[in-house]
Amino acid sequence: MTDRAGRPVRGALVEIWQCDQAGHYHHPGDGDRADAAFQGFGRVTVGSDGQYRFRTIRPAP
Repeated sequence: MTDRAGRPVRGALVEIWQCDQAGHYHHPGDGDRADAAFQGFGRVTVGSDGQYRFRTIRPAP
């Protein structure tokens, strides 16, 4: 992750939310249908070089 000048944004927090393989989220509005074995989100702090990584399942179509 970089700022507009291309400098790494060290320490920034990146968060993602993803549905399970059936397209459901862990969210009250989704009727509690999400796979209980799938976490559904990730949060990571950006490194000093601006890099970060998430490992997850392939999202539903």
